[in-house]
Amino acid sequence: MDFFAEQDKARRTSRWLVLWFVLAVLVIVVAVDAVLTLTLHLGFHAPISALAPGFHVGSAVGVLLVVGIGALIRIVRLAKGGEAVAKMVGARAIEPGTRDFHERRLLNIVEEMAIASGLTVPRVYVLDREQGINAFAAGYSPNEAIVAVNRGTLTQLTRDQLQGVIAHEFSHILHGDMRLNIRLLGWLSGLLGIFVAGRLLIRLGLKADDIRALVAALLVGGALCAVGYLGVLLGRMIQAAVSRQREFLADASAVQYTRNPDGIGGALRRIGGWDEGTLIGHPNGETLSYLCFGAAVRQLVDGWLATHPPLDERVRRIYGHQMDIIATAPPPPGAEEIAALDAAAGFVPARPRRGKSRLAPDSVIAAVARVTARQMEQARDFRDGLDSRITEALREACGAQLVVAICLLLLEPAQRERQLRFLERELTPADFRRLTDLIAPIEALGEARQFELADLAVPALRTLEAAARTQFLDRMRRLVLVDNTLSLPELLLYVLIEYRLTQRVTAQRARLLQALPQLADAASVVLSALAHAAQKQTPLAFGQARGQLGARCPQLALLAADAVGPAQVRAALERLLFLTPMDKPLLIRAAVAAITHDGMVTARENLMLRALCATLDVPLPPLDADAGA
Repeated sequence: MDFFAEQDKARRTSRWLVLWFVLAVLVIVVAVDAVLTLTLHLGFHAPISALAPGFHVGSAVGVLLVVGIGALIRIVRLAKGGEAVAKMVGARAIEPGTRDFHERRLLNIVEEMAIASGLTVPRVYVLDREQGINAFAAGYSPNEAIVAVNRGTLTQLTRDQLQGVIAHEFSHILHGDMRLNIRLLGWLSGLLGIFVAGRLLIRLGLKADDIRALVAALLVGGALCAVGYLGVLLGRMIQAAVSRQREFLADASAVQYTRNPDGIGGALRRIGGWDEGTLIGHPNGETLSYLCFGAAVRQLVDGWLATHPPLDERVRRIYGHQMDIIATAPPPPGAEEIAALDAAAGFVPARPRRGKSRLAPDSVIAAVARVTARQMEQARDFRDGLDSRITEALREACGAQLVVAICLLLLEPAQRERQLRFLERELTPADFRRLTDLIAPIEALGEARQFELADLAVPALRTLEAAARTQFLDRMRRLVLVDNTLSLPELLLYVLIEYRLTQRVTAQRARLLQALPQLADAASVVLSALAHAAQKQTPLAFGQARGQLGARCPQLALLAADAVGPAQVRAALERLLFLTPMDKPLLIRAAVAAITHDGMVTARENLMLRALCATLDVPLPPLDADAGA
């Protein structure tokens, strides 16, 4: 999968959807105008030719206002992204420290997928009352993504089948489907506005004492309901056409990620043998159906209105032939399985790589969002092999804060004593003792692994109240500035955590994307900062970066060290987040060239590169030691 091409495709698909949405609104405008014109002509004997142009303009403006207000209300409600969508269907957030076997297993699988793909660990929700086998991912960006599953998904699937479903949902995140789906949800709410207006008019008419007013309200309201339903029908046709193709792509990607067709295939076959199927009984289930792994309501018709391809067809595409359904549920977990899930896996500290490894720009771009079975195994081994002290710390907010603090203080060994004294003043004695106890096992993982640890801490950190989050980020800012200087690795890791925990950047999601030449000054800041990190070889590092961009960005210039301080780099990263999808790989190629100007990469440079990509919403999985060799 070409991540950048898929993101660009989703962007172009969004433009086509806007066009189809506009056409649907125009159909509604014409239909409503016809209804009002005929009502005046038949009910009040007004000649059609005598109607002033202002009448038709007013009719059109009224429709646009109703549709626009309806869409705006829903979009405002969804301003929090995936979290708001989850709450629409009554989903409950799973606490990172849950002791429920099925929930713990789900969190482990989500963490493995996140590590393997380079995505931030999404918040996980469960629909407790829903026994159907279903799931969905939602959010405006990977940074805001959530994954939600029905209770039936947890209890009716094996681990491999559940992993297949989660891989399917991660495909939607990686392919840029989530933002598209959120926009569709808002637009369709606008199309529903005319239907709601017609229904309101009927209700008002039923309260009228005048029979003529009652008849007029019933006629006009009924006609508006019919027109409104036409708009909803058009919207659902647009919605379904997009949804079906994206489901096939996500199924194929799930097989690619796990290298196990029996995972996603087995889940689909189990759905065929489960009485509840993929149903969601919540009143908003139908509205969200096209976001889901399977149809949330019974599909009375296939074809243009079906939100999902037929189950048999999805299974056939995965296996290459038809397969029988799976009628039996997996056995309940035994005591040994439950104990194994909770116990530490006998972690043996890996020796951190002290030398350098080879890395090439082409290999990095090829690795973006490309999840392999090997990476899935490595992610599972890494998570299962964590020291039990680290695992316990990552499951609750206080411990997660300590893990992030350690990741930051380990980046600058020369400042460790000063930073520890700062933390001793800031923390309670018990928390400080716990922090010092965690340093050795985290340091044993090696510098390159601090990226994964910081990301694994995010779900627990997101349970903090807004004031506590602000206090934590302020403490981390003061921690990295304790020596009044800020190295580039510290800055990138801090900005990444800040980005994961706030909507400072993602709140600007409505900004238009810009091409690289338009953001040459921001690119110059970031690439100059990377080049200065090479110290004596700064001109060589920057020259290598500029060589990757070719004629695409001739304005690129090497800036002095005092012009690429923390404030300038943060501002530049915020702007570069809005690069067009096809220009981001060019910038990343240049960054790789600057970091590996000597053709090699250290563990620290590896961490810097992955943190940089993450701040640009580019999921870069853990890189092989000798990628590109």
